[in-house]
Parts: sequence; structure tokens; C-alpha cells
Amino acid sequence: MRRVLAWLKARPPWLKLLVPLAVFAGLIIALFARPLGAWVASAAARFGAQHIALQVFGGIVVLAAIALFALYHKKQHNEEFAKAHTISLHAALFVWLAALLGGLLYLFISTQLTQNGKSPSSDDMKNFAQTVVWALGLLTGAGAAAVQYRKQKGAEETLKLEQKKHEAQQRLNNNELFMRGVEQLANEADTIKLGGVHALRNLAMDGNYKPEMIAELLADYFRDEWNDKWKQKRDAFVEAVQTEGIKRPLYGLPSYLRAALVSLAELHGKLHEMRTEEGRIPALAADLDLSYCDFSNLRLSWLRASQCAFNNANLSAAQLEGADLTGARLEGANLSWARLEGANLRGANLEDADLSGANLEGTSFHDTIYELEFEAENLTVEQLAYTEMDEDTVLPPYINIEELNEARKAAGRPPYVPKSTP
Repeated sequence: MRRVLAWLKARPPWLKLLVPLAVFAGLIIALFARPLGAWVASAAARFGAQHIALQVFGGIVVLAAIALFALYHKKQHNEEFAKAHTISLHAALFVWLAALLGGLLYLFISTQLTQNGKSPSSDDMKNFAQTVVWALGLLTGAGAAAVQYRKQKGAEETLKLEQKKHEAQQRLNNNELFMRGVEQLANEADTIKLGGVHALRNLAMDGNYKPEMIAELLADYFRDEWNDKWKQKRDAFVEAVQTEGIKRPLYGLPSYLRAALVSLAELHGKLHEMRTEEGRIPALAADLDLSYCDFSNLRLSWLRASQCAFNNANLSAAQLEGADLTGARLEGANLSWARLEGANLRGANLEDADLSGANLEGTSFHDTIYELEFEAENLTVEQLAYTEMDEDTVLPPYINIEELNEARKAAGRPPYVPKSTP
């Protein structure tokens, strides 16, 4: 007996198959209820109902009790086993109860039939036995199916709970990363500030934090850092250099401010892809004066910088596709070879700006909104002669198309043919 118990405690492989085996056994018993019932009836007529109840149902009760004891004992000493085989324990308990109740019911009814008059005929015992066996098989199969359903529901609930825990932990980690990035922005060292900018940018671009929140933070941070720490240094630098005869000096932004501007442009692009309303995209401060600064070769596509000042700034070869530069002050700015496809330059002041080699395909210099004209100022034919344009380029009405095409022909550029309006 001890060896049997030790074997059951060792977690035999059939324990994992207890539920499907119970379903299978229930179906087999239900399908073969008639021959099994006939066998039980003939055995009952020959040996007596008490012997059948004791041997058949009693045997099932004993086997189920042994399995139940083994599972319970293993569960008490092994937490992992308890988690994995709680359903098996319930299934063994159900089989034990079903066999016990079935045996008692069979014994009770057969005894009553015998005591209340004549002994039951073989047909009566046969029909009764068939009914008991069929009911037991049906209950066993239904109980096993219910256990399997409960197991599946429990697994689904566990998965949902784990997902909620993971999401909560992810939010906690994101909040910690956000606070750490903000703390880095407040550090005195430029390199640590640079790390904070990249950390916040990655949080937003990876979808772990709202991009509009990070964009607003970086826009305000750029404005405060520039106005409080660097604008006066820029003014002093420009004044000192101009006294030496250099008319258009260039002031280099610190690395963390360049990174903040590039990150802000990337977030503007992400918000544009998300079809965020324009009014909800945090832009650079309208009064920001970035004149004489060097932005050459920077990736500033989709940057929202309307009303900002870029006078005499270097934007050569800068990527400004889709950028919003409405009303921007670009007097004397170097925009040579800049990528301005789809950019909005309505109302911008382009006096003496260098646009040679700039790509202006789809760029808008003019628009009419509620009968009000919004057009770029001080744009000349000479500035447009060496640019790349297509039919989607919208020029202000004061540009003479014939003169422009003559200048473009002399410059070896294809003529500008505006899109025909209906």
C-alpha cells in the first residue's frame, strides 16, 4: 500500500490527462449504457444488488479516494504542483462523490424494490441498471466538461490579470523614466541634459507616453533655456563678431538644444501622422528669436515654428518638409538646398533670403482664407530662378510667371507651370 501511495505522490503522467480521460470515460459509459446495464442487472440477479454496489461502485470510490489523497498530499508540500493541479484535485473529488452517490442510490432503490413486494424482474433490474449507468456516465462527462471549462476560464482570468499587472508595471516604469528625464533636463551639465532630451523623446516616439505632452514640455524647455541662458550670449557674440567686419556671423546652438529642436520636429511629425488637430500640436513660442543661429543639415521636418524669427540664420540643406513657417521672419536667411516640400511659408518675410537649389515642390507661399490674403512677403523672381518647383507650388500673386520662367530658362531650370484652377 505504501508503494502505491508513493507512486501516486510521484506525480504520474496520467494526472495531467485526468479531465480529458473523465470526459472520454463518461461518453463511453453513456454510449454503452445498455450492455453495461444488462451486465449489472444480470450480476445483481445472480449475486445480489448489495454485492454489485459494493464491488463496482465501491471500487470506484476507493480508487478515486486514493487519487484524491495523493493529489491533496502533493498539494500540501508543493506550491507549484498546487497551482498546476488544483483542477485535477477537484476532478478527483467529483469522481469520488459521483461514485459514492451513485452506489448509494443504486443500493437504496434496488433494496426498496426488493422489500416492497415481489422481487423485481430481470427486465426491471435491467432497465434500472441501464438508467443508473447512463446517468452516472452523463454526470461524469458533464462534470469533467464543467471542470475543463472552469480551468479554461481560470486560465483566461489569470492571463488578463497578468496583462493588467504588466500594464501597471509598464506605466510605473514609464513614469519613473519620465521623471528621471525631467530631472536630467534640470541638471547643470549639458551632456546630462542631452540624455534627458533623448530619454523623453524615446518615451514619446515608442508610444509609452503621450507625444503631445512631451512635445509641449520640450517646446517650453527650449524657449526657457534659450531666452534665459543663450539668447544674451548669442547677442553678445553677434555684436562682437560684427565689429570685426563679419556681417552675418553664425552662432552654434548647444548640443542639447539642437537635439531638443530635432526631437520636437519628430514629435510634430508623429502627431501629424496621428491626425492630431493642428491647434493641439504644441509649437515653438511665436516670439522666439533664433536669428543668426546655425541650423544647417538638421532634420526639422514638420516643425511648427510659425511667427518665429530666423533672420540671417543658416538653414542650408535643412530638412523642412511639411514645416509650418507661416509668418516666420526669414530676412537674409540661408535656405540654399533646403528641403521645403509641402512646407507652409504663407505670410513669411523672405527678403534677401537665399533659396538657390531649394526644393519647393508643393510649398505654399500664398492662400486665401475667409477672403483674406496670406502671402509670403518680399519674394522675388531671382530668388525662385534656381529652385525646384512643381505644379503644386503655390506662389504669391505678385510673382510674374512669364518673368519667372525667363529667369528659370536662363538658369537652366524647367519652366514653372502652375496647376490650373477650375
